Amino acid sequence: MSTIKNRIVEYLAKYAGRPLSQSGLMRGLGAAPAERREFRQILGELVQQGELVRIKGRRYGLPTRMQLMVGELSVHPKGFAFLLSEQEGEADVYVSSRNLAGAMDRDRVVVRLEKWAKDRHRSGSVIRVLERRHSQIVGRYEGGSPVRGRRMGYVIPRDPRLTQDVVILPDSSLPGLEPEPGQIVIAEITGYPTKHRSPEGRVIEIMGNAGDPGLDVEIAIRSYNLPDEFSRAAVEEAVQISKLLCEEARGHPDRQAHGSQDRLDLRNRVIFTIDGETARDFDDAISVEKLSSGGYRLGVHIADVSYYVTPETALDQEAYLRGCSVYFPDRALPMLPAELSSGICSLKPNEDRLTVSAFLEFNPSGELQRYELADSIIRSRYRLTYTTVRKLLEKHSPDLCSEYNELIPHLELARELAEALYKQRRLRGSLDFDFPEPEVILDLDGVTQGIVRRERNIAHRIIEEFMLAANEVVASYVTSADAPFLYRVHEEPDEIKLREFTEFVQHLGYSLHGKGKPDREQLQALLAQAQGKPQELLISIMLLRSLKLARYTPANVGHYALAAPRYTHFTSPIRRYPDLVVHRLLREVRTKGRLSPDRKEELSGQLPGIAAHCSHRERLAEEAEKDIVNLKRVQFMKDKLGEEFSGVISGVTSFGIFVELDDIFVEGLIHISALTDDYYKFLPITASLVGQRTKKCFSIGNRLIVRLDKVTEERRRLDFSLISRLPKAAVSPP
Repeated sequence: MSTIKNRIVEYLAKYAGRPLSQSGLMRGLGAAPAERREFRQILGELVQQGELVRIKGRRYGLPTRMQLMVGELSVHPKGFAFLLSEQEGEADVYVSSRNLAGAMDRDRVVVRLEKWAKDRHRSGSVIRVLERRHSQIVGRYEGGSPVRGRRMGYVIPRDPRLTQDVVILPDSSLPGLEPEPGQIVIAEITGYPTKHRSPEGRVIEIMGNAGDPGLDVEIAIRSYNLPDEFSRAAVEEAVQISKLLCEEARGHPDRQAHGSQDRLDLRNRVIFTIDGETARDFDDAISVEKLSSGGYRLGVHIADVSYYVTPETALDQEAYLRGCSVYFPDRALPMLPAELSSGICSLKPNEDRLTVSAFLEFNPSGELQRYELADSIIRSRYRLTYTTVRKLLEKHSPDLCSEYNELIPHLELARELAEALYKQRRLRGSLDFDFPEPEVILDLDGVTQGIVRRERNIAHRIIEEFMLAANEVVASYVTSADAPFLYRVHEEPDEIKLREFTEFVQHLGYSLHGKGKPDREQLQALLAQAQGKPQELLISIMLLRSLKLARYTPANVGHYALAAPRYTHFTSPIRRYPDLVVHRLLREVRTKGRLSPDRKEELSGQLPGIAAHCSHRERLAEEAEKDIVNLKRVQFMKDKLGEEFSGVISGVTSFGIFVELDDIFVEGLIHISALTDDYYKFLPITASLVGQRTKKCFSIGNRLIVRLDKVTEERRRLDFSLISRLPKAAVSPP
């Protein structure tokens, strides 16, 4: 069926000069009358997928030929939205609130392109919703006005991007469910919104009262449609796999008799893992050797999840549904059941595990000389944490050095190689964004005790560089075999956005040498120039906003930020479905060599859908994780109303000043209405607020004393008022 789909799209793109009816398409493709029913079904699927658009007269055409675009809506809490294009090289499209036509955040829609807006964005209007992404809404129930003597209610969504309340008609909810005003409920949508009507629904579950322990994460799970339970079939498969520990892991001498190819036995090598303190699923292990030439031989050993999770099984379906694991401060939603994710697949110390190994040889400068890929079996000797490695390499803790005496030379080699690889990446123009990340500290009851900056050290650099190198090698190998593949791409940035960014940093006092669109080397030099300065974080954020989002696709357009012509995700198959797909494709290419034309066509029909789904699930997971961390930040500050704090201005907008507090990794807003000593004007070219009378200037990096006046949990917002400014002598980088 995928072959017919490709032929239809190709015919309309290359040979048809106008939209065609079903009969016209069948004639053009030479389809027999007996195929009419199947043909109609395929056309319907193409329309549903957004590949084709049906217009008046039951004619079908390509969206790009009719000034239409298909993509996912990202709605702002203020009501407007952007269409995130699914077409390579296409910029996002602005959609005003009045042109949404009832579409909701994350819906997949067709937008008619209309004009360029003043802010240089294209604008458009939603003409059709292809896929509704919300069947249920989590929110706060409130009573409404009586309707024919009975009280009507409504649900206020917890997600601020769902901008319309859900109307709950009298007697519509499930029997026995009578929520009280203020309770958190789940409403099933029974009528989607239109241009002139709010969404309607019925209450199907009462989750509890706001503030109940653990409820915030449950709300996020439901709001972002994150599956938190595995199907019975998937669990049964996982249990069976964990019981039937494969003969390779037991060292059985007759491997061929058990249905798998020979594996390279690496159980006597010094192999170890480096992960976070709380990690339970260990995807990757490493080994490093010094070559007689003075170079290095790096081994990156990745859990062979594809050996256990095969296509079209219940486990595979569940993993695909999730797309990736999701991590919250107090729990994780794994992509695979625990029997695999933290059991048979996890590279635990002193246990035999099946792996796929990439051996990479580098010269002393860190340039790749050759590589080899192999199925393998390992026995990790050590489970190290980032903190332990830092203490061994930088603190030289006597007790730890004694405990890990055998391993220290290997760690020293790992550091040497990682530093060499990093220098090579810098030389080719790779961009590094080292954003501070929050870490939520919880007590035994799950109550937030603090928000701190997550530490990054040499151990993180070692793992990061080694995984990047392995990912590039695997992408190069499969590409050289001319096989369909799943790439991790980062497209060239939009020239207009980069020009706007250049103007912005110039007004901050930074220069980008050269004319026209800046290249990676210029951007890299700028980031180095701003390092350690008060504007460092702002410049990094603004540059990142000027770039496009990384995503999965079968079309290789390279990875702009990494300056890599070929890149994929291979190193985390326990927690990312794309990596599992890459492992399967890699094994198929290594086993068969060149794939047959039929197999190539089959994969070409499957991979675009997998790529789009995995990109979507990745964004959802990131949004959910960020949302919970922001909520924990706000909850941590609830009992500190009226207290004063010192902090640094981290951002300036037309509506106020964002301040990041010292010693507490939280950020709040001084709204412009709280600056009562003057009328302040926002200067976008310098990202500052300037008083019209006093000429006081608030800019990035200025230090302030602020008071916490208001905590708004639902909007994840802290409101500050200005107490005083610290003298310029006290200004220092945050």
